[in-house]
Amino acid sequence: AHSGPTRQPTDKELFGSGVVTEEMAKKADSDFNNVFNDHFNLLNTPVDSQNSKEVVNWGSRGSILDDMSDEERTARNMSGAIDK
Repeated sequence: AHSGPTRQPTDKELFGSGVVTEEMAKKADSDFNNVFNDHFNLLNTPVDSQNSKEVVNWGSRGSILDDMSDEERTARNMSGAIDK
């Protein structure tokens, strides 16, 4: 029978041979923060100065009702989703 506590695994056994240096940690931190900063900056720029190629003209699609089958429209009416 085995007596006493089991041996703790080494860092190498737990995390593989990849040793994280301070530089790697700082870079990961910086990359992580840049994601938020870039998103925050995008949210705070006027829409007309953002990349307009990526902006979809949502109004050009038309009503969702145009694409519905009669069956879908009936189900939607019965659920009270469409006011008559």
